[in-house]
Amino acid sequence: MSRWPQKPLLEVARLTRGTEPGSVSYTDSSRGVRFLRVGDITGKTNNPVYTDAARPVLVTETDVLLAIDGSPGYVSTGHRGAISSGLRKVEPIDPNKVSLDWLRYSLMSPDIQHTICKYTNGVTILHASSAIPHVSIPIPPLSEQKRIVALLDEADQLR
Repeated sequence: MSRWPQKPLLEVARLTRGTEPGSVSYTDSSRGVRFLRVGDITGKTNNPVYTDAARPVLVTETDVLLAIDGSPGYVSTGHRGAISSGLRKVEPIDPNKVSLDWLRYSLMSPDIQHTICKYTNGVTILHASSAIPHVSIPIPPLSEQKRIVALLDEADQLR
């Protein structure tokens, strides 16, 4: 049980769904932007696709991505391009209350991963969009978030 208040994810974060422009928009790297699918962020795919779609949802290396389809709950950063509909770009609604790194680590926590798994459905391709309303995260003061994130970052460097 957390000593900090729990808030529904959708009250503290904006989740932007990627697009599915279709293969008609696929092009080469000289004319398009990298099109990131779930397999690209999980490392299960190694054949880059590029798109020249009109309105892609773009991400940079600092953005937090959450897989909703295929590998539900997978959290990643370090990608640049346009995201597919199986991914969500996760951003704090108010960065003065919830840090982006706190959101990233919270989404990777066993409790949240369990919630996502519990509400995932599908057989051939797993889907977890129905899990999002059930996800809540603890919200410590911002200074405490930063302290904990620094410790977790340090631990990650040791791996």
